[in-house]
Amino acid sequence: MAYINLNGVALATESGGTVTLDNGVAQASGFTLGSGVTFPAGHIIQMNYTRNVDMTISRTGDKSSVVGTGVTCILANDLQASSKLFAQFTTQIGEQDGSHWAIQTFMTLFNNSVDLAPYSSATNNEGAGLGSASHVHGATHAQYQSANVAGQILFTPTGSGAARRTVELGWGSTSTSSFVSRLNRSDNVSTSYRSGGTTILLMEIAQ
Repeated sequence: MAYINLNGVALATESGGTVTLDNGVAQASGFTLGSGVTFPAGHIIQMNYTRNVDMTISRTGDKSSVVGTGVTCILANDLQASSKLFAQFTTQIGEQDGSHWAIQTFMTLFNNSVDLAPYSSATNNEGAGLGSASHVHGATHAQYQSANVAGQILFTPTGSGAARRTVELGWGSTSTSSFVSRLNRSDNVSTSYRSGGTTILLMEIAQ
């Protein structure tokens, strides 16, 4: 075993080819960690946040296929090989009044074009989306209503580069009924029924 001392203070020790810094070593201001640094499991390596208040995003017709809304959040740096991503969203959706009888519109997230909360009619639509909402037909005038929907998921990202560190908010329905769904607002055009927006929080988590 070898020791390195600086002015009588232990700086580092070597044993079996491994060099260990002493507990008393302080990191200098402006010091940059190398790309090979290993963080403890659960450590947040990087994060980003986006907020979208676009009132023109909508979808109509048969919505049984899940598609993206165009609202995305991307991390600045490439991910470590073993990292997972934690994504959380909040959004507000409205829909037109009609005869679709409170059919659910559900929200999900995509990573590398993969739906992170897929469903199948073979399993009775279990697990469709990360959150959903509907409006009662007729009696409560659905066009004036909007609902807050939130969801979150910890997952192993796929792909490479920017696709690997990007999530996109998606939406769909477990029914083929045709009706208009709107993001960030109610269906009514009056500005009196516009409020809120969509937020996405994305974190890289060390494993």
